[in-house]
Amino acid sequence: MSWQLLQEVEPQFEWLTLGPPIVGEPTLKIEQDWSYAGAFPGRAYITVVQQFPDGSLYGFRRFYPYRDPRLFNPSIPNHLEASGWNVYSIRLKVNLWGQWQADANWRIRIYEWIGNTPPAIFVDPGVGENNPSTPDLIYDGGQEV
Repeated sequence: MSWQLLQEVEPQFEWLTLGPPIVGEPTLKIEQDWSYAGAFPGRAYITVVQQFPDGSLYGFRRFYPYRDPRLFNPSIPNHLEASGWNVYSIRLKVNLWGQWQADANWRIRIYEWIGNTPPAIFVDPGVGENNPSTPDLIYDGGQEV
């Protein structure tokens, strides 16, 4: 029972497909980091979505830069699950108007929970550092778009 790193990426303005594909509805964790101490040096967010084998996209979620980990449980639409489609890829990209310092070294790590018991959940420490008026939710992974 532990977190397994799926991939670490530097966010971009184009869609990035993370591998390997995910089966079922596991708990995923997103961690973000950058080179500067304190608040994120810019203004941006990432959009995370599930892509199914037919190219359809589902479950758009928005994550602002925030150093505390964010958990979310991707779900599979009933009509796809009934058809036997339970494999999908995770894709992410930065919003088009996002701006941040070039030397910020912004990194995103996505983990999958491996185990029979659910992972430990911690209390959300507060609102996001990038947009203080919009709280980030730790239980469902940010804001649904």
